[in-house]
Amino acid sequence: MGKKAAKKEEPIGVSFKAEELYEDLVNQVDGAELVLEKRTRAAEADLKSLNDYKEKVNRIEEVLKADRMITTSILGDHARSYKATQEVLIQEINALETNLAELREDRELCVHEMEEILRDKEDEFALVDAQEHEIREKIDQMASEFSSMMEELVAKLRQALKTTLPEDEGYSSAVKLGAADIETLDESQRARLEKKAAAFSKEMQQELIEKMRCFDKPKDDVKEIDDAPAGSSST
Repeated sequence: MGKKAAKKEEPIGVSFKAEELYEDLVNQVDGAELVLEKRTRAAEADLKSLNDYKEKVNRIEEVLKADRMITTSILGDHARSYKATQEVLIQEINALETNLAELREDRELCVHEMEEILRDKEDEFALVDAQEHEIREKIDQMASEFSSMMEELVAKLRQALKTTLPEDEGYSSAVKLGAADIETLDESQRARLEKKAAAFSKEMQQELIEKMRCFDKPKDDVKEIDDAPAGSSST
């Protein structure tokens, strides 16, 4: 068995000739070159697109970097401005709080002073009311005394007139005019009495003025002056 020669394996199918095999290999090489060329062009196009994308990415990164720098600068400016504004506002708030505290103290002082003034004024008003009440009482008393004095003076004047003046037509007309009811007189009687009373009034005016001056003197002097016409008439 060891001596038997091994059988050579024969190729399956039809064998090619060398020329045919060469042509087939050339065709395969051409096909591979075409595929390689297509793939090369596709790779070049992809590489160009990649480079374009890289350029775009670089430009975008530069823009983003510039924007980031601008944003950082703006944020820094705003932060500094905010900090400065915050410090100014804090100072103003502190000043306002100080002013508010001072104003509150001033208001409390003013309120306290006003309360004291009101209490003082209330006391003054009470004193003024008491003085006014006292003055009113004095005025009423003086009015009563003056009224009684006037009644006494009128009575004395009437007595003096009766003792000093004659019973003539003028006196009787004046007395009638003073005692009569004016509403019950007609126009002619009223005119006649008024005319005679006016004439009588002119004669008595000076004497009445002298009598009224007595009010500026003490009451005892007034009584003496009032008593004087009666004494003079009797003489």
